[in-house]
Amino acid sequence: MAKSQRRRTDAPKPPRRTSTRPTRATADKAAGSEGAEGSRVVASGEARAHKAPTRRGTGTPRPAADASPAGDEQGTTAPERSPTADWNRTKPPQSPREAAPPSEPLSLSTPPRTAVPGVIVEADETRYAVDGDAPPPEWQDAAAHDAPLESRGTRDPIPELGADHYFRQWAEPAPEPAVDDDDLGLDAAFEARARPVLSWLFRRWLRGRVEGVEHVPTEGRALLVCNHSGALPWDGPMLKTALDLEHPRGGLRWLVEDAVFHAPFVGPALGRLGAARACPENAERLLGRNCLVAVFPEGLLGMGKPFERRYQLQRFGRGGYVKLALRTGSPIIPTAIVGAEESSPLLGRADWLGALIGLSYVPLTPTFPWLGPLGLLPLPVRWHIAFGAPVDLSAHGPSAAEDAVLVARLNDEIRARVQQLLDHTRRAIGTATR
Repeated sequence: MAKSQRRRTDAPKPPRRTSTRPTRATADKAAGSEGAEGSRVVASGEARAHKAPTRRGTGTPRPAADASPAGDEQGTTAPERSPTADWNRTKPPQSPREAAPPSEPLSLSTPPRTAVPGVIVEADETRYAVDGDAPPPEWQDAAAHDAPLESRGTRDPIPELGADHYFRQWAEPAPEPAVDDDDLGLDAAFEARARPVLSWLFRRWLRGRVEGVEHVPTEGRALLVCNHSGALPWDGPMLKTALDLEHPRGGLRWLVEDAVFHAPFVGPALGRLGAARACPENAERLLGRNCLVAVFPEGLLGMGKPFERRYQLQRFGRGGYVKLALRTGSPIIPTAIVGAEESSPLLGRADWLGALIGLSYVPLTPTFPWLGPLGLLPLPVRWHIAFGAPVDLSAHGPSAAEDAVLVARLNDEIRARVQQLLDHTRRAIGTATR
């Protein structure tokens, strides 16, 4: 046992191999010195010979890096290696943009060049082409498009427009809109297609009758003040159809409330038939065109009253239609519509259903909404439409529209006339009065 231990201690120790690969800290230090100096500094053999490194933990000098056994045997000296050679060999490859040195210093005055070869670039009103191979056909088209006009040939001609073109486009006044197809939504083609259907409804389904049509003027403006009856807005279209069939003039326009005008499907259809949103501006525009305009002063209160209060006029508002008639000098014609309350009786109101579609409420009738779209069809009850004697307000003058007391008094008188006409018509047709 002692002999084997002695044999091991007596055996010469092999020389300790030292790696010439620098540590990470040494590489970072070398890289930092390269960035500060702007160039790579390679340690030469003379610099290493000036201060010979020693072995770690011993005083024995470390063998020189340039003295290799192969060099000693062949009588030559191995090439020098940089301390960072091994580290640079293990670094990941750089991108072409990082590896290639910048050909030109970056300056704000130098226009950026495109990376696509052969494409003409415009910057700072300067045209130049990037060096490269022949561009593909699509790039050639782009370059030809950017080329001057004289070099394009006849591929993209620009027509020459004379002074007459611009005069016709800008100098001539625009044509006036036609009365049959105006900016308030009337669609003459849609009205012509719907006229046979509405005529059949009034004549055959509702068996409508008209009285006092001679009180409606054949020319000039006029304001028809009617009672609002029925849970569904059929009174406006039927009044228009009655005048189209019985009066030589026709062409009635009527005003509808916002809730009806903005209702889905119903509002756009009424607008294309001739309805307009109820506001003084629209009514004054229509009267300015010498149209027949029908108004329903009761508003939603007339449509929303229960069936037991049928044909009992509600409040006529603040008399806005009276002010309109005074300002425009239009005669007022009281109009009574009987039969709409029975054809579309209001049984209830579904407020929650109206909130889902943006309405104040959805009326509940014996057929709607239980039968779907078919429930919008009114029940086959006879209709009677009566026109009263016109009320001329031209003697008061346009300035009387500012007199609130006069407007309120005329409003009550017109409401009383419409109520009397309703009662008279109902008694004439034998309807029971409650």
